[in-house]
Amino acid sequence: GNDLYHLYGGSQDEIRDSAGNDTVVFESSVAGGYTLGDNVENLVLQGSATVGDGNSLNNRIEGNATQGSTLDGKTGRDTLVGGTGNDTFYFDGTDTLEDAGGADSVRSSGTIDLNKFKTPLSSMWRWR
Repeated sequence: GNDLYHLYGGSQDEIRDSAGNDTVVFESSVAGGYTLGDNVENLVLQGSATVGDGNSLNNRIEGNATQGSTLDGKTGRDTLVGGTGNDTFYFDGTDTLEDAGGADSVRSSGTIDLNKFKTPLSSMWRWR
């Protein structure tokens, strides 16, 4: 089914799920991040968590709302959502990026179609 998991603390916790549209809310009191396990589609970073990595599915990864986050959906058609901090997005060409502000960076190893961005691009973006 569609499950919602709340993890508090360390990123060593692993969730194994068989099917459905599942979400992990990862909250940490120390800086760090979380990598989605197999068959889990969505990740929300809270607290001091600032690093979110996806998997081979079509992920939705929401960065920390108030701190800069580093978001990488890995493979799949991912949606990466930044907050008000200075975020870094790893973009593979099939992803959609959404952002709420800050001076953000987009890193890509391939060609970027600028029409894929939900938020209009401005001078706040740095390309690498």
